[in-house]
Amino acid sequence: MSYLRKNKLLVVILLIGFFLRIIGLYPNFLQHPDEPGVIEPATKIAINTIFHHNPDPNVEPYPFKYASTIFYMHALIRSAFLSGAYVIYKATGYTFYIPESKFGHPNFEEFFTEIGPYFLSDVLLWLHRFPSVVFGTATVFLVYKLAILLFKRKSVALLAALSLAVMPHYVRDSHYATVTIIQAFFFLLAFFLSIRVWQNTNGRTCAISGLVIGFATSIKYFPLPILPLFFFFFIIRKKLSLKFILITILTIFAGYCIGM
Repeated sequence: MSYLRKNKLLVVILLIGFFLRIIGLYPNFLQHPDEPGVIEPATKIAINTIFHHNPDPNVEPYPFKYASTIFYMHALIRSAFLSGAYVIYKATGYTFYIPESKFGHPNFEEFFTEIGPYFLSDVLLWLHRFPSVVFGTATVFLVYKLAILLFKRKSVALLAALSLAVMPHYVRDSHYATVTIIQAFFFLLAFFLSIRVWQNTNGRTCAISGLVIGFATSIKYFPLPILPLFFFFFIIRKKLSLKFILITILTIFAGYCIGM
């Protein structure tokens, strides 16, 4: 509570950022063209993981357009909601405002693969979009911390956080179930940790930074050549020991493998 009291303006900015992002989540026909590329493979993974007799038992997010971790996260969200909804139905008989004539008496597989996704599609889309709200708001906080780290002035950090909290394009992209906002968060986190390495170099900071850099580059491929360059520029300028360089290389590779 003491941190919240000392940072009231930051809390207000974060609440503004969260509010602007969550009010635009309600499903509509303005679906982002990249959303099916995330939701459809996640749906396939969820179904094939639970129902092994499916004709196509593949649980990999082929064609690996983004990091596998993203698809598994969405598959988990979908599975948790539909499984919970089915438990509620069996325990209480509640049919979620679906007419009894259309709902019938489904078993778990029928509910999970047909009835739930069809009649509860709006709720599922809202849930798939919610991680973008969380990571979008978290990026606002990360910008604040990065500005404090670079400029040492709270006023500058608050202005930077407010700018990102209300930035139209960033708010808009936080309304969709895409990887854009998640990637932006981890890209910025990797840059933030690289600066921390510059300020305080040790095995722990090198390892954490390497893992995040590797994971960030696994989400989408185009930043792959950029983030390691930030880090290696720092370690070369500081003339780090071979031990720290090896830790960095190995953890970048490990982080990339975790993401993929």
